[in-house]
Amino acid sequence: MSRIKAAIIDDGVDVSQFSNIQSFTVKKDLSIKKDFTAAKQYNHATTCMKIIKKFTDISNVDWYSIKILDDDSKLANINQFLKALELCAELGVKIIHLSIGTSIYDDFEYVEKYVNRLCDMGVIIVAASSNKGTVTYPAYMNNVIGVKNNYLLKDDKYIFNENPMDHIDFSAASAHILRSGKELNVTMRSNSYAAPIITAKVITILNNNESASFEKVYNLLMKNSVNKNCKVNTVYFDPLSCADRVLLNIVSDKDEEDFLPFSQINYPQYILHSETYKSELNEIDLSRYDQIILSFLSLQYQKSEIISYFLNNYNGKIAVYHNDSFFEYSSKNRSEAERLWLYKNKMFESLKADNKENKINIPVVGIHCESIQKLVNIIYKLNYNFKSDGYYCESFLEMSQAELLGFNVIPNLNIKQFLCKSSNFFNCNIIIIGFSNLNLIEKFNDFDVIICQDKYKKELSLINNDTVYIDCKDDMYKKLISILE
Repeated sequence: MSRIKAAIIDDGVDVSQFSNIQSFTVKKDLSIKKDFTAAKQYNHATTCMKIIKKFTDISNVDWYSIKILDDDSKLANINQFLKALELCAELGVKIIHLSIGTSIYDDFEYVEKYVNRLCDMGVIIVAASSNKGTVTYPAYMNNVIGVKNNYLLKDDKYIFNENPMDHIDFSAASAHILRSGKELNVTMRSNSYAAPIITAKVITILNNNESASFEKVYNLLMKNSVNKNCKVNTVYFDPLSCADRVLLNIVSDKDEEDFLPFSQINYPQYILHSETYKSELNEIDLSRYDQIILSFLSLQYQKSEIISYFLNNYNGKIAVYHNDSFFEYSSKNRSEAERLWLYKNKMFESLKADNKENKINIPVVGIHCESIQKLVNIIYKLNYNFKSDGYYCESFLEMSQAELLGFNVIPNLNIKQFLCKSSNFFNCNIIIIGFSNLNLIEKFNDFDVIICQDKYKKELSLINNDTVYIDCKDDMYKKLISILE
């Protein structure tokens, strides 16, 4: 069996306490120094390593300790972190443990770029989320295994969090008894010391299959969690990764004009018609793709029939995006269940309406447009303008396909409560909500500004007369800024 290469990016492991470990330091000037001196015996990285060692066999693992955090401040700059990720690629590691991350918005796109590059190389990253409960990169990313603490769990127990708003899919125990010489100490409860449990589980999986893919590891973690219901089939799917995939937009003749291919998606996509898709598929070589995304933008299509056809005729993984809260698909066998990922439109409906004041303390901008593609284009343009001016903007759409575009999905119920939680979680400056169905404004009526076509202003103002309306043909951003400021 080949040896596993693993890295831990932190404040430096005390190498004297472990075998098969090399130590590096990324300095502030981004130079890399190979260390031979021991780090502090009781520091953060060493504690994480002890937890990993306690719960799995690491004798087959060659470790690389990469120190970026300052001994006193316990901080590093983003360039040190990116350099450490770059070093991991050069060292050819299979797994990276991170009990650190960033919640700084300006860092996110750089972290995404470097992490995506590693994930394309088959690297598995386990990352702790922030203890502050705000968005954390890279733990928030779909192709990273995010971890947080659960106070009720003990030892190496962990649970799978299905469809969490914070994208942190696993919660684990974090209070662990560790030996330091003759003393026994209990680690503090924090996300930092929960993440090593999942890293230990990943190493256990890799000890049995060192070439296991991220998806294989993710699914095994999910299936071995203490709360996993074996009757529920959930297959990991990352809509923004660079895997070989194709997007098939299923439309009818009458709504084709509204559902043009998304220009923002950088992998192949086609329009298929619900009545003639079988013959149209003769013009597409789907054998080239590992994953097929079926996107149903309306409710009336025979989704079950079409999904069944693809499962029967293609061997790749199939992801289904739809906007029907009541739609379910029953897999015929285990093979189908393991290949099918079905979007669940009820992910945030579990948020109960309460009597608390759910006040959103940042501007909420609505964008109404009948054409989905025009709606998406406006959101992208405004996002770009806000970012250029130093604002952190989070965007939401009323359809599941928002995930394909890098946006968030608005739930069907309790929208205000959801947006209140989202604004706190993302710690953003502005929220944008795109919608093509006027029914949304009946569920959520707290817009500060709505951008729409002039012909809809009267209809919308009858529902909400307190909102400022801007014509989408105007210089939207300039007018928007003048209103919000």
